[in-house]
Amino acid sequence: MTTGGTPSTALQVTAAAGRHKTVPPATWFNGNTLLLLGYALEDDTPSELNFAFAGNLVINGSSYPVYLGQGSDLLFTNDWWFGTPPPQGGEASWTRDSSGYLHTPDGKYVVRPKNGGYFGAHDNAFQVITPNLTVNCEEA
Repeated sequence: MTTGGTPSTALQVTAAAGRHKTVPPATWFNGNTLLLLGYALEDDTPSELNFAFAGNLVINGSSYPVYLGQGSDLLFTNDWWFGTPPPQGGEASWTRDSSGYLHTPDGKYVVRPKNGGYFGAHDNAFQVITPNLTVNCEEA
């Protein structure tokens, strides 16, 4: 289920899933993703997740396949992961810029950690912004 309102409000995803971290969801998530945004104390990829799922991020009529996963870190907080699929059959792929932000294949949007900080358990959020806003945020 998704909820949202005006472009300035948050979008919420609700998933009915278990809350016990195991290896199989992480294996599935890592095997289907190319670029990741996530928070981990030890790894660049999740080794265990509570759950993971695939969906489409739709922004102003443009659809982008994405993966989301949630685990638990050593501090007993939720660590969230955002993943992008590898390109299929010559299609454009997501890219990562020097700040670590992910750019949609068409270059229209950027996915980044909430408030420009690390994407992680303590925010449980990420932002979708336009590339020109990324430049303005970095200069501020």
